[in-house]
Amino acid sequence: PECYTEAVFSGCKVIAEIVPCQPPVVNICLHDASSCGTVDPGGSCQVDCLLPYKGTASIATCPLDNINTTGGLEWTPPQCSLWCPEPTLEEEPAYGRNPEGGSSQDSSGWICNPGYAGSAQVFCQLLSPVAGARCGIARLQMSGCSRLESCVPLLAATLDFEVRLPALPPSHEFVLRRGEGFEL
Repeated sequence: PECYTEAVFSGCKVIAEIVPCQPPVVNICLHDASSCGTVDPGGSCQVDCLLPYKGTASIATCPLDNINTTGGLEWTPPQCSLWCPEPTLEEEPAYGRNPEGGSSQDSSGWICNPGYAGSAQVFCQLLSPVAGARCGIARLQMSGCSRLESCVPLLAATLDFEVRLPALPPSHEFVLRRGEGFEL
C-alpha cells in the first residue's frame, strides 16, 4: 500500500467572500461613472467630468481582495472645471474671439466686434436648471460692448444777442453788436 500525508485545515471560517466592486457614489451633475457599473476584483473603470464641466478623467480600481458589497472602488474624483460653450454670432453679435488668443472662458479671449465699442467683459456661469432638468446649464455672460450709433447732426441756429462788458471807469459801457468783434 502507498502512504501519503494529507493536510486538513480547520478552525478558520469564511467571514466574507471576494465580490465585485459596486459603482462609486458621484455627483450626477459633475461626474460620469457610467463605465463603472460592476467592476470585477482587479479590474478598473473610468470616471469622467460631465458636461458642462471639463477635466482629466480618473481611474477607479477594484482591489483583488474586495469584500465590500456596497462599494469598494478606490478612486479620486477628477478635477472638473465649469466650461461654457461659445455663443454663435447670431446669439451675441457684439462679441468676437480675440485674434491674439486668450481663454474662451473669460474676458482675455474676447473683443468687441466691428460696429461695437467698449471692453468685452466675459465670464462662465452655471445657470439654474430649466424645467424638467436636474442639472444647470453653463452660459457665457457677456457685457461691455455697445453698438456704435451714427451721431445726430447738429442744426446750426442763428443767434441774435448783445454783450455788454463793463468798462473802466464803471460809468462807461462798451456795446458789442452783431457782426462786431473785439480782442481781450
